[in-house]
Amino acid sequence: MGEEKTIVLFQGQSQYFVLNAFINEIAGVFSELGYDTAIIWLTKTNWQGELEEILKTKKVAFFFSFNAIGIDIQMNHESLYDHLHIPLFAFLVDHPMYHLQRLNTGVKNLIVSCVDQDHVLFLRKYLNGHYTKVFIPHGVMVKQPDPHLQSDRPIDVLFSGTFHDPENIRKTWTSCPTSVSKLCEEIIDQSLYEVYQPLDQIVLKVFESKGIDPGYIVQSSLYKLLMQIDQYIRYWRRKRALEQLSHTDFRIEVYGNGWESLSKKIPGIRFYPAMSYEKIKAKMGKSKLVLTVMPNFTYGGHERVFSAMSQGAVSLVNDNGFFRDNFKQEELLTYSVHDDLGIRIENLLKNRDKLQQISEFGRTKVIESHTWLNRAQKIIQTVDYHQYFMNND
Repeated sequence: MGEEKTIVLFQGQSQYFVLNAFINEIAGVFSELGYDTAIIWLTKTNWQGELEEILKTKKVAFFFSFNAIGIDIQMNHESLYDHLHIPLFAFLVDHPMYHLQRLNTGVKNLIVSCVDQDHVLFLRKYLNGHYTKVFIPHGVMVKQPDPHLQSDRPIDVLFSGTFHDPENIRKTWTSCPTSVSKLCEEIIDQSLYEVYQPLDQIVLKVFESKGIDPGYIVQSSLYKLLMQIDQYIRYWRRKRALEQLSHTDFRIEVYGNGWESLSKKIPGIRFYPAMSYEKIKAKMGKSKLVLTVMPNFTYGGHERVFSAMSQGAVSLVNDNGFFRDNFKQEELLTYSVHDDLGIRIENLLKNRDKLQQISEFGRTKVIESHTWLNRAQKIIQTVDYHQYFMNND
């Protein structure tokens, strides 16, 4: 791919404007690598005219979006990407089951990347589609100056993220037939403390133990339940983590939507409304520890983990295979779902020298291996492979 080629990036709506920030960040990196970039907001009324103008005047290398936004765009009654023989690179930041409708549109000239290795295996096992599938973790932009020392940071523990009451989510399946409701509860019981086995494998194990047809794993009705179960697990873990910190003396700040009901039940924690991605990163720069309760990822990272490290905070995150294989204990702190977080964090905060060392080693590791530059290079390489192996038949 030559230097004069253009990468077209599609922009849509995003909670906390996170994906919007990602698009801007990775577009900047593509430019640094010598590509022309064009960002098209699909929320604008004139986006089609903007796209037509680009296609007339630019030589497009590939299209790019997060979570497969724009995958349904057509030209002459067929997929834009199949018609032009130019691929769409769909960078998923969620589990693929949340985007089945988009992924099942039948686009052939498609590259799908996942931030969890097990999500790639899910695509290969359960979804139709002869397209390229690849594992590319989250990335982060590191441009800020050297961060504040640990001793100069006023916030002891920062947590950011959305919350929904798990018991309200549970109502989704309690209204199902009794057998289905009990099945969901058993899947949850086996998933809450499991960090190395993906949800679909737990489901198959439960199906086998009950003599249930494993073929149901590809049914849309099951995926609808699994998305709710996945959400239940995520928010149950978040609630449990903060409850363990409720009687500690250090300064804990929580930012995000949906915490109003829980804030009344957890004393000692300061709850605040949601902030934009950029403002949360600034808060990370004032925090000693940033606690992340991951989505149900068994072999993948998350931008909040890398963002915290890039800001010089120490990341504390629930353990999984990706963190275990890619980080040393001197760079990133992980915790088990069986740990008492209150005691763990209290002991950490007592050792300022250790926290300072971890923050420095962690930031160095992120700058070396987990920036958007690292990811953009992998993206471009993957497009080259795709063009050669998939479009040269």
